[in-house]
Amino acid sequence: MLLSTAIVAALVGIAGVHLAHRAKNPATRVHLALWSLAVIPVSLSVCALSLSGRFSVGNPFCDDCPTGTLASLVFSFGATALSLALLVGLLRIALLTHILRRGLFPAPAHLQGRADDLARRAGGREVPVLLFGSEMPVACTWGLVGPRVVLSTWMVENLDMEELEAVLAHELAHALGRDCPTIWLATLLRDATFYLPWAWQARRAVITGKELLADDAAVAATGRPVALASAIAKVWQRSLLEPPFPAGTALQLSEAGSGLQMRIERLLGPEAAGNERGSEASRPVSTTGRFGPAAPAQLLVFSLALVAVCSLV
Repeated sequence: MLLSTAIVAALVGIAGVHLAHRAKNPATRVHLALWSLAVIPVSLSVCALSLSGRFSVGNPFCDDCPTGTLASLVFSFGATALSLALLVGLLRIALLTHILRRGLFPAPAHLQGRADDLARRAGGREVPVLLFGSEMPVACTWGLVGPRVVLSTWMVENLDMEELEAVLAHELAHALGRDCPTIWLATLLRDATFYLPWAWQARRAVITGKELLADDAAVAATGRPVALASAIAKVWQRSLLEPPFPAGTALQLSEAGSGLQMRIERLLGPEAAGNERGSEASRPVSTTGRFGPAAPAQLLVFSLALVAVCSLV
């Protein structure tokens, strides 16, 4: 039963990644990719828990292990992989916190004021904007709880006000949408299932989907897609000359794997032309694309279905 469950879950995961890459709606892309990452550990854990204690399936790799069961081996392997992934995830948080806290200081009043105005129009709370003394192009949202927007001094010195405002709107969309916990969860699941080729593609799909949603929110807030595209291009070009910034739990404006060229072309495409018109005050920051109730509900239904199947074996 575990083998058939693994095969079905693998097929579902592969199909989910394929559909995620083809999805035109960024929110759908994120949900499908998260589903692909979660389906293997959830389904195998459910079946392993259901079967353990009911059947003693001999371990073909250990003839001298009379008490070993296939169910307990699968569950132990999954639990160990998840524990190691959690440890690595916590180490990433600690490393990023150590790097950032050495040089963070509050943003100037005019920059914080602009961010507060964007947040109020989005119907969200104010998000602190911090500067990071660095010649690297850093623009990220940082923090699993109480996210903050972090900009390097390079960003303030090398972007004009329209580009800087677009970057602020982009990062605020991440903060208000609580995207950092979602990316952290996707990374955790990717690390726990590192042996699955599509797990790496699924995490990239989550990042791309979240970046596209934040791009849309920034354009809706400012009405200037060209300014955001220009900022991404400048940061991308400068990043080619610098070592990559360790992202950890942060969401970076130009993170590798987020489809930078595709994002720029999308911002400059014909569908973006209409966003150049209209009053800025009438365009709130969109926080659509949060990990809404639909995907977890599907995951719960799928898990309960597996429990029912296992109970009939």
